[in-house]
Amino acid sequence: MVLRKFEIDDLLEGSESFNDKVIEILTHYGTDLCAFTYDGKLIRLRCLSFKPIRDLIVRAHKALLLTASISSRFSHIMRVLPRSSHYIAVDSLPREYQENFTVFSVMDVEFTFRNRLMKEYLDIAHRGGIKAFIESAPPIGGLAVFFPSIEYMNTYVNNYSPPVWGIPTFILRDGSEAMGLVGPFKESARTTKSLVITYAQNPIGEGINFLEQELIGAMIIGFPLPQYSQWSFLKSRYYQKLGGIGGFMVSFLFPAISTTTQILGRLLRDLDRHKKVAVLLDGRFYRYRKYMPKWLMSRMKPISISQFLNTSLW
Repeated sequence: MVLRKFEIDDLLEGSESFNDKVIEILTHYGTDLCAFTYDGKLIRLRCLSFKPIRDLIVRAHKALLLTASISSRFSHIMRVLPRSSHYIAVDSLPREYQENFTVFSVMDVEFTFRNRLMKEYLDIAHRGGIKAFIESAPPIGGLAVFFPSIEYMNTYVNNYSPPVWGIPTFILRDGSEAMGLVGPFKESARTTKSLVITYAQNPIGEGINFLEQELIGAMIIGFPLPQYSQWSFLKSRYYQKLGGIGGFMVSFLFPAISTTTQILGRLLRDLDRHKKVAVLLDGRFYRYRKYMPKWLMSRMKPISISQFLNTSLW
């Protein structure tokens, strides 16, 4: 959800819960739910952020919320919004899109915060995941591999020093580099198999369109739960008090599902002409599938890692 810029005084007026300290906390820490920017005068909302949007909607006569990324399982979260708001989910893709979109969900491995940096699991991601993903892909088209965090991605890159599979490889370590990297990656993907390695919640995964064969495959290694921290638990308690909507669900599970949905949404362009594949390398994706939008859940195929290594993905 993107809103036009508005004066901060208009937001703060009549809202005692927003002050300079709250703005500072949200802009510094709120990268999962409260994703907006503040330049000292103006605020721009960049995605769904319940509390600021509620403060805006409460001043309107009616509001209509349309979404393809928030499933009905999370619709109860909208109870924090006024009764004058309406929630409509887009549940299905056109038939010609469904035929060309497949999501493989690897069931029998989990990359948790405790084990994912161990060499055994890095090797699984490297040889059992990324290698099979690249080798199975067509000779032309863009591929993207997403890690749940920058730290995890950097550990992988430092251990294996890509490129290692003989194809053009682009590594996005910082969101500020996205604009300079995306153009060359798209250009390369139009003529040959190309790979970008990056992390979840960056511009490639959330706000950039890839047309035709610029992106034909995406892999997420590890379920992208926000990192557990004192801030995340405080936020969980805050949303629990806000309306009994489930602190863990809102502060941890919803961001993980939303991030997954946004990443796979990059594959939905031009599906009527090109076959595209997603690989979810962690058993928790399938375990939490009921919380995903129906258009995504219906395309998920459970598979073991041994089957994955011997399957023609495209």
